[in-house]
Amino acid sequence: MNPAVFERGAVRALMSLPGAVLDKLSAGLETHSRSHLDSRLRFLLALSAAKPTLDSGTVEQARRLYRDVINLLDVAPVSLPVVVDHQVPRDDGSSMRVRRYRPALAPRVAPAILFMHGGGFTVGGVDEYDRLCRYIADRTNAVVLSVDYRLSPEHPSPAAAEDCLAAWRWLLDNTAAMGLDPQRLAVMGDSAGGNLSAVVCQQAKQAGLPLPALQVLIYPKPPTGPSSTPRCRPWARASAWIWPC
Repeated sequence: MNPAVFERGAVRALMSLPGAVLDKLSAGLETHSRSHLDSRLRFLLALSAAKPTLDSGTVEQARRLYRDVINLLDVAPVSLPVVVDHQVPRDDGSSMRVRRYRPALAPRVAPAILFMHGGGFTVGGVDEYDRLCRYIADRTNAVVLSVDYRLSPEHPSPAAAEDCLAAWRWLLDNTAAMGLDPQRLAVMGDSAGGNLSAVVCQQAKQAGLPLPALQVLIYPKPPTGPSSTPRCRPWARASAWIWPC
């Protein structure tokens, strides 16, 4: 059996155990107690201590490790009727990939989510987040557009932010062609992607562009504080922040 397949099956089987059992297993693996955490999250963190950290090797090794971790814990694949890669132009004449997911139950003029993946601006990509974006599209009946922005260190900041803003401009220009409702466009991302989602909103406002109807920022590093846009009010939802703007 493929070792990765075996590891995935073993972890999922262990995760189905009762919380009390997982807590005991975690306690035997931890170097310091995390008893305040959810049992399954605590167990995953305890297991992760046995794996190399993302900063323990080269960038390419970190990207492979990140891909392996996602494959280990990813949601089940979902079949969708439309999954299409677009080549979106940048200002310098190059292009980037944006993958569009349209679920079967999306309305004729559908809401859409521009999704920016996480990974510390250095790892991750459209392929690694493919299953998650399919899942989001299927659960929301919204079209999801996943941005394959440039990564550091090959492309230092602000390359990623510039790519995401370019993707937002492209989305605004192509709503009719893709059967999307321009009044129901959202941005969404986890970690670095949550940061980029907030930056897209800030930069769109400065450029006089239409703003997203919604930001969904999943454990981000958001620009909150006295300088934040006062009319964007956050509501905490577990480890996500949602701003209707």
